[in-house]
Amino acid sequence: MSTNRVHKGVGRNASDILCAIEDRIMQSLARGLSTEQRTSRLDELRARAQEIVKVEVQVDLINPMHLEGYHGDKRAETAHIKLPRSLINRHFSGGASNDAGFIRNKQTGDWDAIISDYDRSQWWGNSEGRFLQVAAAHESVEAAGWNNYTVTVEEDQEGKIQIYCDSND
Repeated sequence: MSTNRVHKGVGRNASDILCAIEDRIMQSLARGLSTEQRTSRLDELRARAQEIVKVEVQVDLINPMHLEGYHGDKRAETAHIKLPRSLINRHFSGGASNDAGFIRNKQTGDWDAIISDYDRSQWWGNSEGRFLQVAAAHESVEAAGWNNYTVTVEEDQEGKIQIYCDSND
């Protein structure tokens, strides 16, 4: 089975990736809700998404784990962060997906997404932009905090994220 490794500079640490996964699951949980319902239930949706990630996403930053195909077959590809196919089927694709993962690129320190050709055509194309946006926003907010800025994050109705920084100096 072939995979596509996509170097996109997703983030410099695993928490960026996990935050983006939580966001994508939160969107899945909110599917079918009106904007008003989504807003009123935002904290509940976020807490459920965080719990799902904590329980189901596997993270081993030292020993990469083998990914599995949709039949449960062991694949040659390994990942430091593994999204089990059951999670992907429920919240991303709704189909017969393979495991997906992220592995740290030793040369750049960024993360490479390991997504099968099937999953790339089923769900990754619809998720990649949002995933990268959330990961980049998370990384930016963290960096701003380290540099003594107060940060406000706003998201508009279309899902665009705006980050405002005020200097504390």
